[in-house]
Amino acid sequence: LWGRHTTLLETAAGLLEPQRGAVRLDGVDLYRLGFHEQLKARQRIGVVLESTGLLQNLTVWENVALPLSYHAALGGRELTVRVERLLEKA
Repeated sequence: LWGRHTTLLETAAGLLEPQRGAVRLDGVDLYRLGFHEQLKARQRIGVVLESTGLLQNLTVWENVALPLSYHAALGGRELTVRVERLLEKA
């Protein structure tokens, strides 16, 4: 039963393409969007994954920086400041 819930949540969050049907966010089918449009749509969805999602070969700092550099297109000093601020809160 839990596996079905995980599949539903991953599909709704745009992480797993449905085998049939559609996933709509504000009336737009998430899976008919291009790659960059999907990324923008996912930024509006909050997701907490059941596993830690940390990459073991990266440091804590690098694990925090990775999604910021990829999804928020941060880099350089701006990235460093944001990561440090987030780690201070943890």
